[in-house]
Amino acid sequence: MRSSQLGLTLLAALLWSPLAQAECAGTYTADQLLADMQIIGNSLQEGDKVPLLAAGAKVEAGLHCMIEPLPPGVLASVYRLLGVYHARSDSPGEAPLWFRTARELDPTYVWDISEISQGSVTFSMYEQAQKYEGWEAEAIPGKELNVPANSKLLIDGRPLTKAAATTERYHLIQQVASDGGVRASWIVLGNELPPNLLRDQQVTIADQRVEEENKKKDEQKTKKQRGDPQVLAGGYTSDEVTMVQRQRPAAQIPLLIIGGATMLAAGGVYAASFPAHAQFEAATNEADLYATQRLTNTLILASGGVLIAGAGLGTWGALLSGTPTVGVTYTW
Repeated sequence: MRSSQLGLTLLAALLWSPLAQAECAGTYTADQLLADMQIIGNSLQEGDKVPLLAAGAKVEAGLHCMIEPLPPGVLASVYRLLGVYHARSDSPGEAPLWFRTARELDPTYVWDISEISQGSVTFSMYEQAQKYEGWEAEAIPGKELNVPANSKLLIDGRPLTKAAATTERYHLIQQVASDGGVRASWIVLGNELPPNLLRDQQVTIADQRVEEENKKKDEQKTKKQRGDPQVLAGGYTSDEVTMVQRQRPAAQIPLLIIGGATMLAAGGVYAASFPAHAQFEAATNEADLYATQRLTNTLILASGGVLIAGAGLGTWGALLSGTPTVGVTYTW
């Protein structure tokens, strides 16, 4: 038996239940759903698009009017066929939203080659929905379920117990009365649940106590890690004192580095005066004597200037640190 026939068998079993035999004028029954699903299945095998589109539109329009709560296995088949319907209609963007929920309910289903060709766009859409499997339900912030009296809520045939649902796909929400009948149904996108099924999240006294106890435990753990507070001068404790650390000026390190490099450069300039002085001592005529004399004096004076500049930059950098320095003060 093909896997597509398994879904129809499950639906047929549902039809024989006492609940399914109850008639409801103006509603969509399990008999009608089964008939439309068979039309879609036959159309797929025969390649006839017209009856497929007509039956698919009836299934989608009647799904939220069901008078029976549908089990997840049946809904997986319904969602797959709705995905096929949209993939071959003028609204192909809706197909992935149904395929994702179908795979969420039944991830092991494999299409029969006589129904969906593996080279078709429909098959590709169905395969791409695989990456949405295994998603966790996303909660609605600050909300909780407001379940109507004498009822329970189902989402895609499964119990809905929290204000949460997987996103980026369609879901069928059914309100089932205590007698087993469906009082209301909604088709929603993602976790956009009907407002009348939600209410603001209430914090009980027990929850508040737990939160306060957890807060105290965190405070005690923090104090234990820091150790016992020390008593300081003036009656203060270490817990009451905030340590302020000095922030190093951004220009201090560059000035100290440039100052040191400049002073080293001054030594290099002064060292260059020794060869010039040697040439002065070895001069044999008056012109060479005066030339080497001027060169030697120039190098010595230049080294002194560079030394003063380097010392000034280094001193400036040291003063930026805020530490005490030696200086001369004047009183007027």
